Formats: sequence, C-alpha cells, structure tokens
Amino acid sequence: MAGRYFNSVNITFGPHTSVSKLASLLASRSCIVITSKGSTARGVIDTIRDGLKGRTCNAYGDGVDFDGVFAVYDNAPPNPTIDDVTKAAEVMSEHEADAIIAIGGGSVLDLAKGVATLRSPGIPAGFLYKHLRHGKAFPLNFSPPPIFAIPTTHGTGSEVTMWATVWDTELERKYSLSHPRLYPEHAVIDPTLTVSCPEEVTVSTGLDALSHAMESVWNRNHNPIADALATKVIKVVPDALIHALSHPSCLHTRSTLLNASTLAGMCISGTKTAIAHSISYPLTLAFGLPHGLACSFTLPTVLRRIGQAGSAERIQPILDGLGVSTAEEGSDKLLHLFSRLHVGTHLTKYIPHPGSISKLDAPFLNKDRAGNSMLAMSNDEARQLAATAMEDILKRGE
Repeated sequence: MAGRYFNSVNITFGPHTSVSKLASLLASRSCIVITSKGSTARGVIDTIRDGLKGRTCNAYGDGVDFDGVFAVYDNAPPNPTIDDVTKAAEVMSEHEADAIIAIGGGSVLDLAKGVATLRSPGIPAGFLYKHLRHGKAFPLNFSPPPIFAIPTTHGTGSEVTMWATVWDTELERKYSLSHPRLYPEHAVIDPTLTVSCPEEVTVSTGLDALSHAMESVWNRNHNPIADALATKVIKVVPDALIHALSHPSCLHTRSTLLNASTLAGMCISGTKTAIAHSISYPLTLAFGLPHGLACSFTLPTVLRRIGQAGSAERIQPILDGLGVSTAEEGSDKLLHLFSRLHVGTHLTKYIPHPGSISKLDAPFLNKDRAGNSMLAMSNDEARQLAATAMEDILKRGE
C-alpha cells in the first residue's frame, strides 16, 4: 500500500496539563490568548493565567504577578468568518506577543490560526480575502507566531492539523486556510476542560471525531498510519459517547473521547476529509447545523453506498473498528448508535424535515473534499444522499 504521513505537532496528554505544563512549554515567551466567552465564564482563563505567573518573560523579566499574557480575546464566534478573523487580528494587533494560546473548540482554534496568519510579518490586513477568495499565495517568508492549542471539546482535531475552516457568508462559501507553518507548535490534551460540555456539544463533537476517522479511510489520500489510527478511534468512540451522556463528569470517559479526537485529527492531517464533510457545508450555512452533526449524520448512508460500490477492501479499517463484517452491518450499527445518542432529535432542531434538504439549492460538492472521496456522485445525488440519511435516522427512532 502506497501512502505518506506527516505531523509536526508536539502533544502533551493528561488531566490538568493545561495548568501544570503550559508554563514550561511557553518558557520565556509572552503571549496573547484566543478563546470564547464560555471559557472565560467557566474560569478556565483565570486558572491558566494563575499557572503562568512568576515566569521570566522576554518582555518584562522576572515577575511574581506577571503571567506573560498581554491580552485575552474571548469573542470567538462559532464558525468564524473572514470578517471575524480580520476583526480579531485587528483588536489584538497592538500587542506584540511571541506566541498565541488557543483555548476552546474547533472554531476557537480555527480563529487562532487565522489571527496567526495575519500576525505574520508583512501580511496585510486584507490578505485573507485575497488568499481565500482569489488564490493569492502565501509569501515565501511566511512566519506566523507559534500556536499552543488547547481543545475544550473532543471533536475538532484542529490542534494537530495545519488548516482552519473559515467561512464567507457574503459568498456563502467555506474555505480551508492551510499552510505547514500553521501546525500548532504544541497541543495540550487536558480532559478536565471537557467535562462541562453539554449533551448536544458532547454528541456533536464526538461524532465529528468519528467522521474524521471514517473520512480518512474512504479517501484517495489514505495511508497505513491513518488507517490504523482510524480503526482505534472507531472502536472506542461509540461506547464512550453513550457513557458520557449518562456519566458526563467521568474523567476516564472524557479522556477516551479527547484522545480519540486527537488521533482522528492526526488521521485527517494526512488525508484531509472527504464526501461527508463536503455535504455538510451547505447544511451548516443554510440551517446553522453544528459542524459535528452536519458531517456525521450521513456516515451510515455513505458507508452503505461505498459497500454497494464494491470497495469493501478499502473500508476494512472501518468494519474492523465497528466489529462487523459488511458495510450493511456497519451502517445498521451506526444507525443504532445514532438512535441511542438522539441524533434525530438534535437534527430536527435545525432542519425541520428531510424535504428541507431536498429543496436546498446549494453546492454540495466541494472539490477539495468531494474530490478526496472514493465515492463519486453528482451534486443532485449528494443532496439526495443527505435527505435519505436524515430519513433513515428519523425512521429508526429513539
């Protein structure tokens, strides 16, 4: 089997590592923090800042009370747009910090990568518009500040990838900001930060990790390392998600999900995502469907279709992870999981019924994602696949 794999991110795992290890990882570097209102309200930022006090910092030298944090931007929105990134970078532009700490879910980490891009020397404020809309290249001397990524949900995987999802509401498009120098310098995987995730976030982000693992397998860029990691993720996520709903404060379960999310991020760091993600983008734009739900509810249908197309050998890592022999059995097992996780109820909060998808006039085939898929289809077929997937979930009931 041919293939290629690379990932440059250093990773630290363990409860409370966001406090106990971050100071030594930063060393003497000053920083800014990108986060959300939720992390601030839960006291996460204050706890981390307390842990950073007393360092010898490049900017101020020794200081018992100085934590090396110049400023905190806690206005990160869900699904950040080009305007959101530009605004955040402008707000933080007066602070000449050495590094960026990103604490939050996938949207926070994506926003931080966008801000890092605009903080690279010589990058003008309007660069993202020209780069994402018109293909303007990164300069050869592109050198964004290092990012320390601390995920607070177990689904993004952005802490170990070089890309960020950035949305364009004006043109109704989704872009991927991508450059090897946007790999975070270090990811800190601390499950204590995920125990406060509410049920929908737990389900959505956990299924996002499952989607990343499966999408790396039915992928033209598949490789042996991603396949092995994907099987591991697919094996542990379903039971852990079910347990997390009834025992949300169980640190062992949260650790299992967060570690699986990071492994799934490592899968797609070498393959990118595929058809399920391509189909998800117009649903998030049109209905506000959270990304994890949007990119996962079609998984049973895609798996069945790939099996029917005669690609059983390629999807073997998925079947092994699910503990089944055929794609049909795997599809049925996923639908049973979705029923136990109340996915149908979560879907109908945003999309009234499958007919809403059938009537949606939008591009379901993103060439950068659908082009990676082993399953070829037209835009109409992709739209109908999504409608059928929702129908199957609702028929199964809860």
